[in-house]
Amino acid sequence: MKKSSWFYLDPYVHIAIKQGHALVYNTLTGQALEEDSPVIVDLIKKLNTKKHLLVVELGEEELNNPEIAAFVGRVRSHFSGDLIDKSYSGGKPLLMRPQVKVQKDVEELKKGGEGYVGEEIMNYLTEISLYIDNSCTGECSSCAGGYRQFLSCTRGHTPEELEIEDIKRFLNEAQGSSLFKVTILGGDIFAYSKFTELVGYLNKYSKPKTFHSHYLHLEGREEEIGQIDRAFTSFSIQVDVPVKEDRLAGVAAMLARLGLSQDAHYLFVIQKEEEIDEVEAVASRLKLAQFTFKPFYNGNNLAFFKDNIFVNKAELLLLKPSLKQIFSRMKLNPLSFGKITVLSNRGIYANVNAKKIGVLGRDSLYDVVLREMFTGGSWRRSRERVSPCKSCVYCYLCPPLTGYEYSLKRNNLCNLVD
Repeated sequence: MKKSSWFYLDPYVHIAIKQGHALVYNTLTGQALEEDSPVIVDLIKKLNTKKHLLVVELGEEELNNPEIAAFVGRVRSHFSGDLIDKSYSGGKPLLMRPQVKVQKDVEELKKGGEGYVGEEIMNYLTEISLYIDNSCTGECSSCAGGYRQFLSCTRGHTPEELEIEDIKRFLNEAQGSSLFKVTILGGDIFAYSKFTELVGYLNKYSKPKTFHSHYLHLEGREEEIGQIDRAFTSFSIQVDVPVKEDRLAGVAAMLARLGLSQDAHYLFVIQKEEEIDEVEAVASRLKLAQFTFKPFYNGNNLAFFKDNIFVNKAELLLLKPSLKQIFSRMKLNPLSFGKITVLSNRGIYANVNAKKIGVLGRDSLYDVVLREMFTGGSWRRSRERVSPCKSCVYCYLCPPLTGYEYSLKRNNLCNLVD
């Protein structure tokens, strides 16, 4: 009687197959197997089908095949699967494989039509960023394009600001949603003509708020900052390099007097590697409790990004994305999903680098969320949808697309694919 066995991959293993190349990634250990042998790729394809659910039968002939035997050995050494002698099994092992699902999937929503969606659509909304004005007298080098890469203050040539009643109406519509954060940005937010009225409204607003301001705009604003209710409020403070350290020290001292040091997070905008040491030294001298770096692509510092931002294969595996994270990246962009931005010109965006999805004062929040879910291309813009990433087996292990990809005009901030 010929011997046969069940060969299985564990449910926590992620499989990707692209253009005759396969990846078997263990989400618990971060170990990966890359396979390009047609025999092994076909075996992995078979394991990955709904019919087999990660379990296939291997007969004596297959087990004696050196390629298959070696692959089984690699899988077992990575603790990504195993063999079970059929004589010790009462039947084919059943593995419950997780399914990718984001509440009601978009395609399911489309089948039911807009009337089927109801208020559930608002459960997708998580964050609103409002550029209340564009007034600023500064000359920061990151001003023109920073806001397209990360949340950043910016200025315009023609003064603009949002109507206070439009802001209130828009945020009131979000009260019953899953919104967990409102960010207020500008230009100089303190130059907004209805700043005191806006603060009074936000002090009564039940969602967490963040006020984003350049550190130089905070100077002399102790009275205005003191009006802001500290409950569920934080401050994001942008600092461009080179740093005017004496002025930053004055701002930090003012926030300390107001008891806001622990609620303040400093974002240092850097454009070259030498600035990292400078920022760390300043943060140490001023004893800043919370600070992070925000690299800015200025069109001439690609080498800095390649050395410090681009990832290689080893770095991707060190990130060890979980199966849940991988699944979410298959359906959507976790970094942008649920986020809405309103610019000072009243344009509403799911991503400021993409097309406008509404106009403040004309379109309701419900309408713009519905529009993005049904026809927009930002919340669900995954690496599976863009070149060259969609041809790479590592595309779901890679961090989601950000504003950097738009600015650098390339989707792969890595050295894995050309």
